[in-house]
Parts: sequence; C-alpha cells; structure tokens
Amino acid sequence: MASFLRIYRDEMPARLTQITHTSPLSVRIRKQLVARDVPIWQHRAPAQGWPVVFVSGSESALVAQIELRAAEAGVVYCLEARCASGTLLFAGQARAEADGPQVLVIAAALQRELAGHVRLVRQPVIWTLIRAGEPNEPILDHIMPLELYWVDSDVASSFADGLPIELLRMLADEPPVEETLVRRLATRSPRRLGDAA
Repeated sequence: MASFLRIYRDEMPARLTQITHTSPLSVRIRKQLVARDVPIWQHRAPAQGWPVVFVSGSESALVAQIELRAAEAGVVYCLEARCASGTLLFAGQARAEADGPQVLVIAAALQRELAGHVRLVRQPVIWTLIRAGEPNEPILDHIMPLELYWVDSDVASSFADGLPIELLRMLADEPPVEETLVRRLATRSPRRLGDAA
C-alpha cells in the first residue's frame, strides 16, 4: 500500500517541494536558534517538520512552493491544508503565468474563523492542490506532520531571543492553563527560560 501511494504521488502532475512561513517569531530547540528563513519542510530533506510560532490575531501564513509539470497559462490553482479531522487550516491560490513546467509560490493564509482558537497542530496535515472550479480532481495530495503554535504578542515580546519550543510543547499538553502559565513564566526570566533545554 505504501509503495502504491509513493508511486501515485510521484506520478501526480504537481509536487510540493518546500514550505516556509511568514511569522516574525523565532524558536529555539535545545538552546539552538532556528533561523526564520529555513524551510519548515523540504521534499528532499531527511529531517522534516521545524516548529513555527505565530502571533495570535496576526496574519499567519505558510508559503508553499509547488512544481507543476504541465501548467496551463492563466489557470488559477488553489491550495488547501486541512487537519486529519477535515478542518480547513490554511488556503491560498496563484495563477499560472505560462504553459508548461513551472514553480508556483502560494501563500496559504490561516483561515480567519480559526484565528484565536487554534493553539497547536501536532498531527498530519493534508495538502491538496486543485484547479479552480475542479474540486473533485486534485492534482496534488500530500500528507505531512506540522507543529504550529499561536501565542499572544505580549508573550512573544518576552522571548526576544526565540521562544523555547520545549516550553511550548510542555504547555500544549495542558490546554486549560496554557495562556496563564505562559504569561506567568514570560514575566519571570525570559533569558533563562529561552536558554533552558
């Protein structure tokens, strides 16, 4: 089954090659700062899935690069990212400029109805690309795990040297106390918390 899926994806007319993000926030993993311009996922990278932290209420977006084997000039291509439950997380679109092979760059924005409610995604996210008006004929279907967080701006500003992802992971396991506890910890010693592993 797995080999069939791999062959099927390889033969699809589009391929997701990398994903970046628009967040101004940096994260630290085991004391190491993760550069914001490093892709959070790459097709060829063996280790995938860098975490991303967005500011709640801001315009959050993931930027996908997609190789199209046979683009049609003027056609609008729509990209959606949904969690396993089917909830739409991110969506965006781009228009092909010419016929033939090309790379589309699509900024998929967080859907407004989710802003302020989604705190964490640590589960498979399903990416689908279609031609506008052809929802039942995906030309790309890719599943990958993503680790996404949203924090309030005052919390983000307390960690100028990068938010420690270990802290966010720990707090994400306790959703009822997440915001209060993050604020309390952020006011104590941001430098020490940011360096903790």
